[in-house]
Amino acid sequence: MHDCGLRVSELLSLRAADIDFQTRFITLPGERNKNRNPRLVPISNHAVKLLLQLIGESKKHFSTDRIFISVNGEPLTDNNYNKRLKFYGEKAGITGKKMTAHVYRHTWARNMILNGCDPFTLQKMGGWKDIRTMRRYIQMDTSDMRKSHDNYSPVNTLIKKRP
Repeated sequence: MHDCGLRVSELLSLRAADIDFQTRFITLPGERNKNRNPRLVPISNHAVKLLLQLIGESKKHFSTDRIFISVNGEPLTDNNYNKRLKFYGEKAGITGKKMTAHVYRHTWARNMILNGCDPFTLQKMGGWKDIRTMRRYIQMDTSDMRKSHDNYSPVNTLIKKRP
């Protein structure tokens, strides 16, 4: 989820056939996403490896084509997924923060921008019809503003170019 920013419902409805492991794209059919428009979402090589491993393990025990399943082979629910996130967050020592799939989507969007993704590409990957909706996901704090200003200030750029 942190790799591609899917909504929890999109993630939990994924089937192996939705993923092209060669091109590293997930195809989200319109009937399974919020805006009812089909969407292509890129994923990293690392995510591909983990998904292939998960699919392989699941096939050993269950006949479902769903990727994210419970220990009984049933599709995971949003609630179960969020409970697992909270459990593993606490186990990792993360306390005092909301741990939900939706928070991860916000974190993904913010990190994509901080790492240099342009807003229009992010909008397309995230499936937001309106860029104003996407903007609510990207809350920058003062340290983010300081870092961005230090890196992109026209004055700093001019001074760096001086001999």
